Amino acid sequence: MFIGEPPKTDYDLHFKCFGFPVRIHIYFWIAAVVLGAMRLKGVPSNMAGILLVSWIIAMFVSILIHELGHTFAMRYYGMGARIVLYMMGGLAIPDSFGFSTSSYGGGGKSNQSSSQIVISLAGPFAGFLLAGVVVAIIFSLGGSVSFVKSFPFFWSIQRVDSLGNGVNIFFSDMLYINIFWGLLNLLPIYPLDGGQVSRELFVAQDHSSGVEKSLWLSVFTAGAVAVWGLYRYSLNPQGGGMFTIFMFGSLAWSSYQAIQQMRGGGYGGGRQW
Repeated sequence: MFIGEPPKTDYDLHFKCFGFPVRIHIYFWIAAVVLGAMRLKGVPSNMAGILLVSWIIAMFVSILIHELGHTFAMRYYGMGARIVLYMMGGLAIPDSFGFSTSSYGGGGKSNQSSSQIVISLAGPFAGFLLAGVVVAIIFSLGGSVSFVKSFPFFWSIQRVDSLGNGVNIFFSDMLYINIFWGLLNLLPIYPLDGGQVSRELFVAQDHSSGVEKSLWLSVFTAGAVAVWGLYRYSLNPQGGGMFTIFMFGSLAWSSYQAIQQMRGGGYGGGRQW
């Protein structure tokens, strides 16, 4: 399953970043507020505003950098591109498909597949690079980040005492989005970047049924994550397990529907984070 560009609204924000047109759909801000509000239960009123604003800014910066990773890779391969931030993610949309021979290496199918893999991976790895910058800033200000034996959050931040709660919360949010979301995004699930990569790898080995095989992998992987969310929810009903169940259950179902559409002769294209 791929998701197309959402329709424009009068409330969208437009600007350019590094020469790429950027449109922020109104639903992006709504989703950011909803996700930020989900963690405010039991939080003192004097901290709720800080937590919410920190989350919205961190989500905006992180997803924009992620999409810039995609668009810079597209530019390298001779594509024009634009960015749309929408709901809980974003879209890097190619405006042209003319690959330059110097960077594309002749335009054969294997080169097309490798270029698409690079473009898909450029987004999450831009986020990992951003997380590295955040870690460097934390250390430079007297804090620290250490590895811990905890799944799935394998890092621990020692707060920077010289800074206020807002900045420390922002650092934590940036690492959560760029590391945890980035790793989830590499799972072979459509329409995530990992699903795009798995599609290219399967199709390279089997042109006739590679897409369907990658979709079945998406169904089972997303289903497994949804089951893991159910397990988390059974241990802590107040945690984020229910959101995981809903999100990845929906992705598993949408991948299954895409298989049925393919067997009926219909299948479309686009890219989402």
